[in-house]
Amino acid sequence: MPTSLPTDINEIIDSLGESESQRVKEYIASLHTEIEKLGGSSGDETMDTDDDKEDEETSTPDDGFSVPQYESGEDYEKQSDLKAKAADAKNSGNLDEALESYNEAVLAAPPSALLYANRSIVLEKLGHYKAAELDCKFALEQNPDSAKALKTRGKLRFMHLNDWEGALRDLGQAQQIDFDPEIADILKELSKKRIEKEKEEAQERIQKEEKLRKKVEDIKRAREEAKREEEEAAAARAASMGGMPGGMGG
Repeated sequence: MPTSLPTDINEIIDSLGESESQRVKEYIASLHTEIEKLGGSSGDETMDTDDDKEDEETSTPDDGFSVPQYESGEDYEKQSDLKAKAADAKNSGNLDEALESYNEAVLAAPPSALLYANRSIVLEKLGHYKAAELDCKFALEQNPDSAKALKTRGKLRFMHLNDWEGALRDLGQAQQIDFDPEIADILKELSKKRIEKEKEEAQERIQKEEKLRKKVEDIKRAREEAKREEEEAAAARAASMGGMPGGMGG
């Protein structure tokens, strides 16, 4: 079974018949499956720090917006000029112009993690959250320690993509690389959310284990009652046979 049960529960299960014991064990397994479906942990697992939830759906739908991706070419001089032009446009608040220049820069030569991260910031400001998240993913594939990409994706997940657990991972990692007071405040809020969720999960586990305990006790009582009724019926049959005419005397 996924987790160890209290000793008294194990003793009760062991006292059941083979078929009843198997049914109870299957029921326990189903409970742990339900806990995991709810996002809880059925064991002593630690929080998974690998970013294996990259492509999970969130409550924010994809707006269908996409940006061009690098295919071929190595015009680094052109790319450098376009990056400077994009940065100037972004700093001036001309986000559409900045995005256009970043797109051209991506097409001109193999993009760096920083280029992807900068384009993701513009995409986020323009409201294209899924496209921005994808650029962060590309940046982190090149440089897993890109603090800018981690911060940008963490904020995206926190403010727009309803993925506070992913935000907690990203921003926590970003803080270890490059401390940011603003991120520290967000992390405090995210840590509170995690504590609240852990409390909820613990309460759910307690409730499910209590239901399980009661079910096992009900099975044990029913088994004892059936055994008692069987003994009483056997005693009644014996008494009836002893009182019949021609019955064997003492």
